[in-house]
Amino acid sequence: MKKLKRKESPGEVIKVSRTQNRTECLERARNLTSSTSDKGTTMRKGTGNTGLKVLYLNARSIRNKVNELVAQIKIGRYDVVGITVTWLQGDQEWELNIQGYTSYRKDRQVGRGGGVALLVRNEIKSIARNDVGSDDVESVWVELRNRKGKNTVMGVVYRPPYSSQDVGHKIHQEIEKACKKGKVTVMMGDFNIQVEWENQFGSGSQEKEFVECLQDGFMEQLVVEPNREQAILDLVMCNEADLIRELKVKEPLGGSDHSMIEFTLQFERKKLESDVMVLQLNKGNYRGMREELARIDWEMSLAGKTVEQQWQEFLGVIWETQQKFIPRKKKYTKGRTRQPWLTREVRDSIKAKEKEYNVEKSSGKPGDWAAYKDQQRTTKKEIRREKIKYEGKLASNIKEDCKSFFLDI
Repeated sequence: MKKLKRKESPGEVIKVSRTQNRTECLERARNLTSSTSDKGTTMRKGTGNTGLKVLYLNARSIRNKVNELVAQIKIGRYDVVGITVTWLQGDQEWELNIQGYTSYRKDRQVGRGGGVALLVRNEIKSIARNDVGSDDVESVWVELRNRKGKNTVMGVVYRPPYSSQDVGHKIHQEIEKACKKGKVTVMMGDFNIQVEWENQFGSGSQEKEFVECLQDGFMEQLVVEPNREQAILDLVMCNEADLIRELKVKEPLGGSDHSMIEFTLQFERKKLESDVMVLQLNKGNYRGMREELARIDWEMSLAGKTVEQQWQEFLGVIWETQQKFIPRKKKYTKGRTRQPWLTREVRDSIKAKEKEYNVEKSSGKPGDWAAYKDQQRTTKKEIRREKIKYEGKLASNIKEDCKSFFLDI
């Protein structure tokens, strides 16, 4: 790509060299965080119609962190969530079935670990861009359509440690495909690559090629804070960096050793009014559902599993059966879905966790790190307790209120 549209003059096209304005790019990235650095744990109320609030995280297995992720999404009111290292498999389709969001996933086909996902709020029109991705790269690409028909291509990429140079080349090809049509392109992910972003210097051949690839696509890397120990491994890149603001490195999700990253992407959209799919419980084939469930050998299915694993297995079976026997329809709704188990205590615990993380990040003291880890465990227990309490209430009232049970699955 040899041309870049300059925002100040929409009709003007200029040429930019690969090494132009390195200092300016870094300063711009630093300014993204300065506007929020003094706000502590203050949560923004939303982005209105002119922005998408985006969260990125390396989950290091999302299976045992889904409840905390849901809580983070609801509290932060995120429109798009990018996830790497999901550790999900193809038979776990329901794991990221988060109400109100469309899930795009690519699981690792061979071996354990890896996997990427992108969650997009249903109100935002989105389509999968399978033409950008390749079979040999753990990535997912989606095109978001705004109210004026101007589209944004967004991708989540995971490059495993010690990847071959061939994998690196294929990632470069994906970046080139995403950028070549002149659309706004945003890419986030864990690239496991060490680059001195202040001067865009990579010591190894793969690092140098990666930096050159970004420069060829006019992609600017915008994260300047370490997000795993002292390294910057999780990156956010855009070919129109002025559209990204309020970038912030947050606390990790659950026990992950990577910090989350949030930012706002300038994006004009309609108000949060949408068509969502809801269950037509009055038209469900419950006889067929009972017969289907009666054919399952539960002893064999649940043998050798912990209580938590048994519950997850049960949820998966119920969800799949529900999809088969209960039809859905579109329902025009306003507002956001709620989670009854997301109580004030859970919200306060999550905010306390973020506060302890910010204190530890500022001081670097071992005592503050211990306080953060204690709060992390407290938050996990609080979420689990409230979720179990809510699910117990659903189970005890299932005969009188089966509607609430199936709506929650």
